[in-house]
Formats: sequence, structure tokens, C-alpha cells
Amino acid sequence: MTRGVVLIGTGNLASHVARRMLQCGVALVQVFGRNPEKVERLCAPLQVPWTSHWEAIRRDADLYILCVSDQAIPEAASLLHDQVRKDLFAVHTSGATSIEVLAPFSNAGEFFTRCKPFPPAGTCLLSKFLFASTPPLPAIWGYLGI
Repeated sequence: MTRGVVLIGTGNLASHVARRMLQCGVALVQVFGRNPEKVERLCAPLQVPWTSHWEAIRRDADLYILCVSDQAIPEAASLLHDQVRKDLFAVHTSGATSIEVLAPFSNAGEFFTRCKPFPPAGTCLLSKFLFASTPPLPAIWGYLGI
């Protein structure tokens, strides 16, 4: 049973990732953002559920993508860790932040792009991402169609 992806963040990269996930048919089941107005502005046109409260994060997703600034990753990872099962997949989108920041999760990785700027519409963005991970994160690749 596919439970989908939760995206954490509302910035420029998060908005592009959210749109491309939906274009690729990935089940984006929730977006978290600290600022309710900003997360609602991102999610309303996409018709994706959202929250601005950590305690309301879905606990049953297949993958959690931390798409926040490099400086915010440690705090976001810690807050996420407090809310979800530790055996779920968690990745961040920074090429400059160590995978160690996600060490409390048993399935963790880095998720960063090798294509800049983003590919044209119609190209599945997720196929252009690289993963650095702790086992068994590669199992999620099939789910994402990579």
C-alpha cells in the first residue's frame, strides 16, 4: 500500500519539488511549513493537504523530504524525529549538509539535484536526483520511479 510523501519546507526548492512530484504521479500527501500563510499559498493551487504544526505531521508516509535551508535541517530533523516512526525514510535536500544530521533515523539520505536549472516541464524531476544514503534507502528508488 502506497502511503506517499511528506514534504517539509515551503521555499523555492520545495515548491519546485512539490510541483514536479505531482507531475510525476508521486503521492504528495502533505506539506509542512512553519508559516501558515506561506504553506497554504503553496498547497492551495496544488490541492495538497498541509500543516504548520509538527504534531499534525502525518506519521504514515513512505518518505519525508526535508526541503529546508541548510541551517534549519538539524532542528527540522530533530522535530520530525520526535513525531514519526524511526524506521521511516527521511532525506534532506542539501548537498552541503552531512547525512549524519539524520542519524537518528534508521533509513536516511541526502537528496540533491544534479541538474541546474530544473529540467523543462514534462521531465520527471525525481529522475534527476542523486541519493547518498544509509541502507536500505535505495529501496525507495523504485517507488519514486528512479
